[in-house]
Amino acid sequence: MRAILISCLLSCLAGCAVGAATPVVIAGLSVTEYGQFKTEIRERAEACRASEEDLLPKSVEAISKNRADRIIEAYQTVYKGDFPREMKAQALYQIGLIQMNEYNEQRDDIKAMATFTRLKTEFSDSVLCADVDRQIATLQGRRERSATYSTDSLSALRNAVQRRAQSCVAEEAALLPESAQAIAKGTVDSAIAAYLNIADDANVPQLEREQALFQVGLMYMNSRNASQDDQRALYYFNLLKERFPDSLYCVDADARIAEIMGRSH
Repeated sequence: MRAILISCLLSCLAGCAVGAATPVVIAGLSVTEYGQFKTEIRERAEACRASEEDLLPKSVEAISKNRADRIIEAYQTVYKGDFPREMKAQALYQIGLIQMNEYNEQRDDIKAMATFTRLKTEFSDSVLCADVDRQIATLQGRRERSATYSTDSLSALRNAVQRRAQSCVAEEAALLPESAQAIAKGTVDSAIAAYLNIADDANVPQLEREQALFQVGLMYMNSRNASQDDQRALYYFNLLKERFPDSLYCVDADARIAEIMGRSH
C-alpha cells in the first residue's frame, strides 16, 4: 500500500519540473566547465540519496540542483489537496526530509521539526510515524551537538572518560562523577554535547567513544535529571549497539534498555 501511494505521489509531481532543460552551454560556462557542473550535481545527488534513503527521486533532484523551494511548493500542493491521507502524510514527510537534509543549501532544522510535528499531529495513524520519530531523534541529536562546551571542560571530560574506560569493565559501568555533577548542577545539555563530540571523533580510541555514548544514555534515563527522557536514552543505547556491536558496554546497554522498558509498563 505504501509503495502504491508513493507511486501516486510521484505521478502527481510528474508535471512539476524541478528546472527547465539546461542548454548545452549555459551563460558564463565553457563546455568543459559545464561538464564539471553536471558532474558536481550528479555527485551531490548521489551523496544526498545516500544520506537519507527515504528521499524520493524528485526530492533528491531538487536538493542537488538547489531548487528545494520549488519541490516543497509541489509537495505543499499535494498536502493541501484532495488526496488520500497517507499520500498527504508522505508529502509532509518529504518536506521535512528536504528541510533537514545536510546537502540542502536552505537547510532549516527548526522548520523540519515543525513539519514532522505537524505530520504526527495531523496523521497520528500514519505508517510514517515510526520513521518520523527516527528523524526527530536525528534533529534532537544535532541540537545537542551544537550546545557550547569550553575547550578546557571538554579536555577534562575526555580525560575522565579515558580514565574510566581504561579502569572499568562493562559490569561496573555507571555514571561518571562528571555526569553526576552535570545532573546535579542542571548542566546536562552541555555535558551531553561534550560526550557526543567525543563519540563522533574518529581520532578518539573506540573504547572511549563507547563509554561516551553509554554516559549519554545513563544521563538521559537518570531520575535525578530534570530533563529525563527515556526515549532519548533508548535511542543512544541502541546507537551504541549499532555503532559498536562488539562493545563490552552492549551488555549494560541491554540491561538499561530492559530497565526502561520495564518501568514504562
